[in-house]
Amino acid sequence: MVKKLIFLLSIFLLTSCHFYRSFYRNLPDIDDYKFFETRTILSSKQPFHFIEPSNNELGNKIIVAPRKVKDTVSQTLNHFIENSGTVAMLIIRNDSILFEKYDKGYSENDLFTTFSSVKSVVSLLVGIAIEDGLIASIQDPITKYLPEFNNKIGFEKIKIIHLLNMNSGIKRSKNPALPSSQPLRFYYGRNLDKECYKTKTDTLPGGNYEYSYASSTQLLSMILRKVTKQSLSYYFEEKIWSKIGTSHEAYWALDRKNGTEKAFCCLNVVARDYAKIGKLLLQKGKWKDEQIVSEKWINAILVDADKQRIEKLSQLPDRDAYNLHWWIGTKGYGDYKGAGLYGQYLHVFPNENTIIVTFTERTGFTQGHYQTDIYYQIMDYLKN
Repeated sequence: MVKKLIFLLSIFLLTSCHFYRSFYRNLPDIDDYKFFETRTILSSKQPFHFIEPSNNELGNKIIVAPRKVKDTVSQTLNHFIENSGTVAMLIIRNDSILFEKYDKGYSENDLFTTFSSVKSVVSLLVGIAIEDGLIASIQDPITKYLPEFNNKIGFEKIKIIHLLNMNSGIKRSKNPALPSSQPLRFYYGRNLDKECYKTKTDTLPGGNYEYSYASSTQLLSMILRKVTKQSLSYYFEEKIWSKIGTSHEAYWALDRKNGTEKAFCCLNVVARDYAKIGKLLLQKGKWKDEQIVSEKWINAILVDADKQRIEKLSQLPDRDAYNLHWWIGTKGYGDYKGAGLYGQYLHVFPNENTIIVTFTERTGFTQGHYQTDIYYQIMDYLKN
């Protein structure tokens, strides 16, 4: 009997691709770009360079007290990075690098996986597609662009804005760490369009916010692929990456060779280039003389018409509001950010003309360092 069970389990593991890969690889890791097939995104022909720091003493001057650490201890920013899973941090103000530190064997030329912070980049591409006239409105039903979903119950009521605000009513996994869960099926599976089509709704769209690990952003990318008639990588390269002075190629992980981008997680970049997206945002979507992302879209991220929803979310402990695939700060700093698994951040402070980029590796079985409070402590220090 035992041998029979082992045999059946072996057959299942070998025939269920995503299950085998998630069972073998376990949870996502910051170096997974080495494991997945990727599509290359070419850099700019005219690189932009931030002003180099005159010294890097700020790391010993800034004192942070991460609240989520047991028995909170005040420590220098340098010590925090060394003692946590943080592998890279950049603080840039007025185009000058005030602080830059890499740890645990990483350097400024290494690639880092963005994880879910790239969801916010996909939002910018949606804004560009609207400005290009390829998408009429975020109030459009998704079936206008994905008619193959018309025969799925509830999907005809889902609008693009529901995907952007993660209140589409699409059912999500209760335990994302299980190999059979939706997030790991998307992450390790070899046919993302098929996985999207497998999703089901369990509530009406437009209701409560419920964070989607993968499905909402992947559906947005399906729409972008349909209307642009090109891959997400090429659209991103054409519209953003090649225009903002990037110095290095980026790589977007695919579900299979020559396949589809994992839009919800897996853009791989060097830290300084990722910060240039932050600079683009600080400039209200403009780079030099070209309006790359419309100022209207940038403003829409920060000024949401449904203020009651944001106010309700902001009452939750340790939570920011969520709007158009961006996290909106609710602590009075006027900030917003793209945030990813384990503590990947593209954090923008428009009032201070400041960008903070952080990349963090997994620590232990599931934990990262989501120390959002230290970024406000850093900003308080810089104000003094």
